Amino acid sequence: MLALLAGIAIARRPARFIRGFLILLVPLALLDQSRWQPWVVQYAVMFGALLIDRDESAALHACRLFMICTYFYSGLEKLGHGFTTVLPDVLGPLSDLLHLDVSSLSDSSLLALAVTFALIECASGIMLAFGRTRRIAVVCLVLMHLLLLWWLGPLGTNWNYVVWPWNIAMIGLLVLLFWSPTPWTPRDLLGKHRYGCFVGVAFGILPILTLAGFWDSYLGFSLYTGNIKRAVVRIPSERIADLPHPIREYTLPDGTVDIDRWSYSELGVPIYPETRIFVSAGKQVARWLGSDAGVRVVELGRPNPFTGERRSTTIDLHAR
Repeated sequence: MLALLAGIAIARRPARFIRGFLILLVPLALLDQSRWQPWVVQYAVMFGALLIDRDESAALHACRLFMICTYFYSGLEKLGHGFTTVLPDVLGPLSDLLHLDVSSLSDSSLLALAVTFALIECASGIMLAFGRTRRIAVVCLVLMHLLLLWWLGPLGTNWNYVVWPWNIAMIGLLVLLFWSPTPWTPRDLLGKHRYGCFVGVAFGILPILTLAGFWDSYLGFSLYTGNIKRAVVRIPSERIADLPHPIREYTLPDGTVDIDRWSYSELGVPIYPETRIFVSAGKQVARWLGSDAGVRVVELGRPNPFTGERRSTTIDLHAR
């Protein structure tokens, strides 16, 4: 796959390299849903546009439509209490610069900030579609990505290095796709091109179902919104010694296995936040300890946007 990516980068006619890359990516993604990270989906969709749409403008419009949907839904997902759990960390690197103690902010002030950031991102996504506001939106979104790089990079938390190049790529794509003086209108984004219509349905309509819990959170642009499910695996504390040694590092003395940290360590990405994936991780622990070990998955649902409360569900793997 790395060799194919290199071929895509340097070949004059990269179609065969794009085709080979996507052919390899599809089975890998089907075999491991942890690969369904937002940047993987984005690159696959954009490569598909370059491969399928021989009309250059149609391919670019499909990519533009995907970017607009990304920012619109990402902002929409941040509206509410869920984002208040992420925002203090995001603002952390700015605390000294702005002389702002984020920890001293009241819940209402933090919520107001979260809603403001969410509305700016959501509005910027819409503004990208219109010529008069397009460059203003590009500036706002580039500043947002620079803030994220500061937060996650060596100057901030120095954490989750996987998304550093993705944020840099997003800045480049914003400039390449939206700063151009070539005129185009929202109607051009769909036009009569089938692939553009596919992008419009898959990433412009289906993410609405995420808000009702009928569509995967990451496919609805929920990364770093705080508006996702969370879970841990629970085992009897006396069985901790029976776990493989590397997994004990992510297990608390009370028998709580932090599967998100486990995923970061093993795969370099957060665990894909869906019930079926949490259960799959729990089943692996049950295989190590035996089906009668009392392994359970404790899941916290998506936070209520108005109260921040999460519904807790315990899944007994022995019953499965």
